Amino acid sequence: MKVDTGAETSTIPAKLWEKIMRKPRLRESRMILKAFGNTKIENEGTATVPISVGEKQIRTEIFVTKGQTTPILGLQACMKLNLIQKGKNGQHIQANAIDLVKKEKNNKWPNPLTKQELQEQFPDLFEGVGSCNAQYHIHLKEEAVPVIQPPRRVPPAIMPELKKKLKKMEENGITEVVDEPTEWVHNLVIAQKPDGSLRLCPRDFKRLLTNRAQQQPTEITNFVVMTTLDDILRHSFRKRSLEGKLEIKRQGPEPPQGTLSLDPAGGLPSPKTPCQCSHPRAAVGNG
Repeated sequence: MKVDTGAETSTIPAKLWEKIMRKPRLRESRMILKAFGNTKIENEGTATVPISVGEKQIRTEIFVTKGQTTPILGLQACMKLNLIQKGKNGQHIQANAIDLVKKEKNNKWPNPLTKQELQEQFPDLFEGVGSCNAQYHIHLKEEAVPVIQPPRRVPPAIMPELKKKLKKMEENGITEVVDEPTEWVHNLVIAQKPDGSLRLCPRDFKRLLTNRAQQQPTEITNFVVMTTLDDILRHSFRKRSLEGKLEIKRQGPEPPQGTLSLDPAGGLPSPKTPCQCSHPRAAVGNG
């Protein structure tokens, strides 16, 4: 940033602000900024940020400006950082001689990683299906009875993407093709994401599941605390697109076969539990 003792505020251009990771949320500001020559400078808002020079660190207000402007460290921030101080006659004098260029080279601030760089640096987080060494029982509600639902019509516009999604789920072991009669056939709820990809949810079948862990907590003696998506993002990245699948080993009787059904691919039972199914992840017994 450029040290400017003639500036009453500190500013940073919007393009540079967007590159900063873990930045605070901007607050709306009605203040009108003017540059030399009484030229107005539009701003997107203001935020309170930490700024440090050497061992000295402060929190100061900074304005995010539009257009191609130079980052400026204003008078008040300079005085708080002991870069300058006022003399007896009110003139500004340099208090600490700091080589700002050298400081900038020594501070190895990490640049924001791109999506490609994240995938190259953490390939194990973007491939395959994550698994958890735990077991669970599927418990149906007492009033649950086998039902065969007729397949719903799928819009032709999303049919290619749906077939691609089902094929990928089968290859990853998330679903299996059923080619024999079954008493359980449920439809999927298909939701299209903003990027065009699909999210599949066995909504009707999920309504038949009961959360045994909450109804009878005394029957479970050992628990396995399963990592949630929030835990992963908190320790890894602030935002990441995940496939949303978690493999959990079965225990006890096999669940009903043919619990899922789609028009283009027939019955698709799920041998693994997606993370959208909330009941198995509430409390998992060790066996």
